Amino acid sequence: MSFRVTKQRLENQVEYLNKLTGSPANHSYHMDGKWRSNPGHFTLNYDYGQPQLQRICNEAGGVENVLGYRGTKAEVDRMIGAYIKGIELVKRNQSV
Repeated sequence: MSFRVTKQRLENQVEYLNKLTGSPANHSYHMDGKWRSNPGHFTLNYDYGQPQLQRICNEAGGVENVLGYRGTKAEVDRMIGAYIKGIELVKRNQSV
């Protein structure tokens, strides 16, 4: 069975990834009259019409390409799913 991967599905995966890893839920915050990015927050970037999973590295908004990849929504969906599964397995093994 195949289904169409939507932007909303990808956003839901990233929201779960932030919860799973204890990362900040919000992309940015306001402090001392300035907006600052939340280091550790996972987010999606859609430059060039294709999604890319990114993680904020510093308060200035620098990011890293977590998967080292930019592709179709379906490809990135599968890769994020595998990334999440790996984190879940490590967490499960650490709690045993």
